[in-house]
Amino acid sequence: MKESREDYTRVMRGRYARHTGKPARAKLLDEYCQTTGLERKYANQVLRGQRRRGPSGVP
Repeated sequence: MKESREDYTRVMRGRYARHTGKPARAKLLDEYCQTTGLERKYANQVLRGQRRRGPSGVP
């Protein structure tokens, strides 16, 4: 299931980047949130590519 979610995120990230304007992006964000079950604020970060992926350095 994780692979399918990552694939869907990759596709939606491309669609989100191509669309401009608040109404178009809001519609895509609503669709993504409904499908994945993520909160809007976190989903917005994921689609914009600003999600933290863990610690940046190795101790």
